[in-house]
Amino acid sequence: MKNLPFLSESDFDWQGKTVLLRFDSDVPVNSHGGHEKVSEDYRLRMVLPTVHFLQRRQVGRIIFLGHRGRPQGKNVPALSLRPVAAWLKNQLGSCRLINWRQKINGDPYQLWENLRFQEGETANSQRFARRLAQGTDVFINDAFAVSHRYQASIVGLPRFLPAFLGLRFETEVKTLLWQRRQPQRPLVFVLGGSKPGKLDYLPFLTKWTDRVLLGGRLPELMKPTMRNLPNLIVAQLAASSRDINAASINRFRAELNSAATIFWAGPLGIYEEKANRQGTWAVARAIAKANAFKVAGGGDTQRVLSQLKLWRDFNFVSVGGGAMLQFLRDKTLPGMELPA
Repeated sequence: MKNLPFLSESDFDWQGKTVLLRFDSDVPVNSHGGHEKVSEDYRLRMVLPTVHFLQRRQVGRIIFLGHRGRPQGKNVPALSLRPVAAWLKNQLGSCRLINWRQKINGDPYQLWENLRFQEGETANSQRFARRLAQGTDVFINDAFAVSHRYQASIVGLPRFLPAFLGLRFETEVKTLLWQRRQPQRPLVFVLGGSKPGKLDYLPFLTKWTDRVLLGGRLPELMKPTMRNLPNLIVAQLAASSRDINAASINRFRAELNSAATIFWAGPLGIYEEKANRQGTWAVARAIAKANAFKVAGGGDTQRVLSQLKLWRDFNFVSVGGGAMLQFLRDKTLPGMELPA
């Protein structure tokens, strides 16, 4: 299977073209007095190099495509992309939010309302992808974080338009491939969160790494036979089952202190609750202090880095959690591949 070309390697004639740009827009939003504002914008900032690339090549307009949350094909006002449109307007000078009753117009920057308000997005409907492509000239996928999904804006659009991978996507691919092939050893992977699908990566991770430190809800969700995997250290949970206990924190710290490369994907407990953030915060700080090459990934992980102001202590922060795991295992993603 061949991959879509990188944007940086394209010789496409961009001048005057209408570009569909899929980006990672699933960001946290705060609401104060009815006013909504993006509270953590790392994923949004990562699309700006691609935007600047297109500006320099004098494209006609950019139509942004994104989503927030899982509205399951319904219009959920709390998951509107209005705050993202406001963020883009602040960065670019203008950005018009288009609802699903409107059409794209001549404005230089436009953002379709939450793609997942439409059933066709998560159903990977070719009809919906064709609708998105209508009136546009070229598609760029810069949404690494959702490119492990078979969805219309990810794998459908390349069937109808010339397609490229954006600059952030290229950075993700090249950085993760480099670490996949030549990590410094010992390599320790901290895996947390609450999504049971993460457990599917344990057979790969326990073979590729020297240690996997497992926390969050995953110890409760795993099958007993998984505990026998090599190189796996499973955290013991606190009495509340909402955090890892003190003994596990100390064990994890010892493993991290001796690591030369560390990957971290997912919190170790319900970090949103003050009483249950001890494990996540302690492990985050231990990784930050470690004398290692450090990679973090995933939306919750990014929020912890923001809370603790640890961004500068990490060598690379992937926009993806699940996508990072799948790419490390498979060395490709569905959103990277040319349609058959």
